[in-house]
Amino acid sequence: MEALRSEDPRRFGRFTVLARFQETASAVRYVARDTGTGETAVLTAARPALAAVPAFRRRFEAEARTAERLAGGWVVPPLETGGGEGEGAGLLWTAAGYVPALPLAEAIGIAGPLPERALRILGAGIAETLSRVHAGGAVLQGLAPDTVLLAEDGPRLTAFGAL
Repeated sequence: MEALRSEDPRRFGRFTVLARFQETASAVRYVARDTGTGETAVLTAARPALAAVPAFRRRFEAEARTAERLAGGWVVPPLETGGGEGEGAGLLWTAAGYVPALPLAEAIGIAGPLPERALRILGAGIAETLSRVHAGGAVLQGLAPDTVLLAEDGPRLTAFGAL
């Protein structure tokens, strides 16, 4: 996590941005606070140049709808998707509840390979989630070790939204 930069929006809808969480080629993820509930969220904001591309925008919005439809189990549902107000106006973003967790890639980097039993459980859960995604006519395009979170109460998939 790092401090906000001068160019970072400070607000998206009902969310106040607290810090930068992660940066990818297509988006910046922030830690934010829901001003209505006080809960912490992870907010993914597409890069403006990509958000201006109609095909990217459609895909981003479709993946947010897919996450909402598949919420539960291992899928982290969006809390809100849209454009910001004030400094964040016109940006393409989605917010999801913050889950204290380590990305799979980071967990393996710290502790080494998963034990066989854990790997089998993780693989079966990912396969079941992918089956639900595909049965719903969607594709989980961003599945990677950084989008599989290992939380205390079980894994979460966060590969929806910006790719």
